[in-house]
Amino acid sequence: MAAPRICSVLNCNKPVSHRGFCSAHYQRWLKYGDPQGGGTFKGEPMRFLQETVLLFDEDVCLDWPYHCDSYGYAQLWISSVKGHRLVSRIVCEALNGEPPTPSHEAAHSCGRGNQGCVAPRHLVWKTRTENQSDRLIHGTHSRGEKSGSNKLSPDEVRLIRALNGKMFRADIAKQFHVGKTTVTNIINRKKWAWLD
Repeated sequence: MAAPRICSVLNCNKPVSHRGFCSAHYQRWLKYGDPQGGGTFKGEPMRFLQETVLLFDEDVCLDWPYHCDSYGYAQLWISSVKGHRLVSRIVCEALNGEPPTPSHEAAHSCGRGNQGCVAPRHLVWKTRTENQSDRLIHGTHSRGEKSGSNKLSPDEVRLIRALNGKMFRADIAKQFHVGKTTVTNIINRKKWAWLD
């Protein structure tokens, strides 16, 4: 019986899966065109945090070049807690001390936390309400036209409200290709309540 073939990458002794590579190196070859591409050396993110991020003393954004969560926020694996922590919280704790309450959030004054910014000068402790209010200032909110489920513009919403009492709500809904409930919620300010 022939000995099992091993991965062609130097010092990898795992069995071959596809094209002469083990499964992990084959996946990297598919994604990066190099069986050893795309990897991060152990300890490199922590070193970047300590040697670059925490010493960064400029007003411009500093982007995290490693793992980010599905919302774009920088994350770091902490082996002692066996999980990821938000880098912004780690940095905010290091520079501003513990949060005033456990529910305080590390807020980004630049509005680019969801793009991986970890600049220390951009981070302060804020309540959830304060942090959400900042989204309006930064234009990163998801209400109105920016909502993923939105079909209407602010002008169309104003027109729907102007047509109230002049047309049946079912007819308004047909005209704007939305449901009658949506029209009712707009008129009663359950939706788009913030719009004049």
